[in-house]
Amino acid sequence: MWTVVFFLSLVASATSPDPSKPTIWVDGYTNAEIQNYFPANDYNYVSKTSQRRAQWEDDGYLPPLERDSLFRKLGIETKLQALDQMDKDMLVMGAREYTVPQLHKQYPMLSLGELRRLKREVEKIK
Repeated sequence: MWTVVFFLSLVASATSPDPSKPTIWVDGYTNAEIQNYFPANDYNYVSKTSQRRAQWEDDGYLPPLERDSLFRKLGIETKLQALDQMDKDMLVMGAREYTVPQLHKQYPMLSLGELRRLKREVEKIK
């Protein structure tokens, strides 16, 4: 339960600079298309690509393509296939915060050595 609450607060903090205005994700649209329907003074414009690194630095989130690339590099991608996207995010974020034995309790499909390597790689990113 706390995982869902934490993740939702993480997303809210990364996507809403001004909480009184709705947020519009602008990736894939031109400025003219967006401003035609959503005037800039009434909405927050947020680009997923510009938020990627800021999210990692602020919240420990690693964008899905980078996260999956890290799993492939460590050779653990096939062991994590049963996990959904949020669980994979929580694994990476947990690798920053928790000890290897704590992680092993939540992710028993990974060996202690694999979790140690993941923890080391995640610490290198920041």
